[in-house]
Amino acid sequence: MLFHLISLENVVAGAKGAAVTASVVEVYKTIRAELAQYGQGLDEKSETIILTKTDVVEGTAKAKKTVIDAAKKALKKVAHDKKADILTVSVLDLRR
Repeated sequence: MLFHLISLENVVAGAKGAAVTASVVEVYKTIRAELAQYGQGLDEKSETIILTKTDVVEGTAKAKKTVIDAAKKALKKVAHDKKADILTVSVLDLRR
C-alpha cells in the first residue's frame, strides 16, 4: 500500500476554486508518473491519498469545506485506484 501526501500549503498559494483542484490533480499525476518511471510494480500498488495542511485553506468554514471537497472529488476522478481512500489532515486542533 502506498500513501500519497499532498500538501495544500504548496498547492493553495493564492489559488482558488478550480485552480486548487487543478493543482492537486497535477501533483497527484506527477507522483503517479514518477512511480511508473521507477517501475518495480510501485504504480500497481493500492493507494491512499492524504491531503495535508488543510488548515491553510483560506475563507469561511463553508468555503474551506467546499475547496477541500472539490479537491477530493477531482482526485477521485483521476485516481489510479478507484477504491482509494482520500483523507485530510491538519496540524491544528480546532475542537476547542
